[in-house]
Amino acid sequence: MTTRISNNDKIYLLIKCIAFYFLISYCCRFLMFAFEQQVLIPNKIISPSESLNIYMAGLKNKLGPILLLFLVISFQPLLEEVSFRLGLSFKKRDIVISIYTLMFFGLGILNGGILKISLSGFIIYGGIGILLFFLYKKHKLQFLSNIDKKTKDIIIAIYIVSFSFIHIFNFKDFSLILFPWYGIYLFNLLTLSFVITRLRIKNGFLWGYSFHVVNNLLGSTKILASVFFFLN
Repeated sequence: MTTRISNNDKIYLLIKCIAFYFLISYCCRFLMFAFEQQVLIPNKIISPSESLNIYMAGLKNKLGPILLLFLVISFQPLLEEVSFRLGLSFKKRDIVISIYTLMFFGLGILNGGILKISLSGFIIYGGIGILLFFLYKKHKLQFLSNIDKKTKDIIIAIYIVSFSFIHIFNFKDFSLILFPWYGIYLFNLLTLSFVITRLRIKNGFLWGYSFHVVNNLLGSTKILASVFFFLN
């Protein structure tokens, strides 16, 4: 699925994606902030962003800022990119790896976090990995490489939406009054998912992963401050 384009075209696409995403992201963040100030704070309701900050602060105290930074900036984007976008090359190897890591991603959600997966869960997951490797070696499994462009576009769209909605598990309060905030939040994630997917398909996997890493890095300023300036 990845098309060969020149380095200049890749850089030009990257610049367009950066400009497009950060414009949308700025508008979304402004609207979420306005909603918090005008609706949630007057009604003494904790905003989802504040709940997320509290959760991240708890993780920082439990894991330490360095390990948390590694998980948020490096490991989590890698897991998400392999799960949701590696297979969009529609190559047999990439599809098998993507399915396997997507199962690991789902296993983490079902257990309330990857760090909470039990030993038996890891053993079962390892067994499934051996089975997938056997199928990969013994069978061609090339059916997805022969499907038409329209079907591929539908699969890509499903993965774009799935990546966005999977992040709703970051929150626990789903009161009706919070739905406008969640709507804006999900629109921002849909934009991010679209941009990263476009970079992955047009430029290659590492371009999309790098964009994801930088985005998470910019969103981790509080953790970075605690590491380099010893701020709480």
